[in-house]
Order: sequence, then C-alpha cells, then structure tokens
Amino acid sequence: MNDSHKCEFLMQKIILEILVYSLQIALNFFVNLPSSCWLRKLCYGTKLCRT
Repeated sequence: MNDSHKCEFLMQKIILEILVYSLQIALNFFVNLPSSCWLRKLCYGTKLCRT
C-alpha cells in the first residue's frame, strides 16, 4: 500500500465517519421532537394539530 492509497483510504474513512455522525444527530433531532406540531401532523395525517 503506497502513500496515495493510504491517504485516499483515510479520507474515505473520515468522510464516512462524518456522515454517520451527522446521521445520528439528525436521528436524535427527530426523536427529540415528538411533541412538535408538524411531526404530529405527519403521524396522524388529516387530524388537526393541537398545541
């Protein structure tokens, strides 16, 4: 394995880790918003949203 291949591999690893990390943040964000109005609209469809 030469240096340029090692560098590419590291870059891919870093990008993958960043993607996984931001996916986890997004999931946490949506999980922590069960009381939000638009999410309830999404869950219950046509029912009116009550605050």
